[in-house]
Amino acid sequence: MNKHILAPDKWVEICAEISGEWLQDVVSDYPYVTQKNGDVTYTDKAQERFIIIYDQVEDIVSNIFEKGDNQ
Repeated sequence: MNKHILAPDKWVEICAEISGEWLQDVVSDYPYVTQKNGDVTYTDKAQERFIIIYDQVEDIVSNIFEKGDNQ
């Protein structure tokens, strides 16, 4: 089976988008915190969970697509 090739930026975008949505479905607490500089980021707990989810999503995406080179 020939896999479609995704540019690295699209690869990250797809994996991050799916992971973010998945995270919203599994966390029970509000997953965001506002930093002192005004940036809104995930809480430490949510960030740890996001990384776990991202790894799973990347495995799934790699079954369908091939990650292209930076060119």
